[in-house]
Amino acid sequence: MTAEEQAKSKAANEEYLRKWQEIGGGPILSMVIPYATTNGTPDTWMMHGLTKREHIAAMALQGLLAYGAMGSYTDNSEQAVRYADALLERLKK
Repeated sequence: MTAEEQAKSKAANEEYLRKWQEIGGGPILSMVIPYATTNGTPDTWMMHGLTKREHIAAMALQGLLAYGAMGSYTDNSEQAVRYADALLERLKK
């Protein structure tokens, strides 16, 4: 992989991460996995996990359900997302 190709790959990965941060606080797990292409040149592949927002919402939903939340699935999931959004907003301060 040439230096120019590496720079393009790095820029693309950084743009991808920036977009994730805009929609949900960024990924909670990112891994860069090296591999060899079919012609043998080294390259990397980035794998991203859940956003912070998705992770916090899942934890909130788990807590709601563990304590006997009585709403519908939709109500409970919407409430969990509101908790996640509130926490992320509070953490910005």
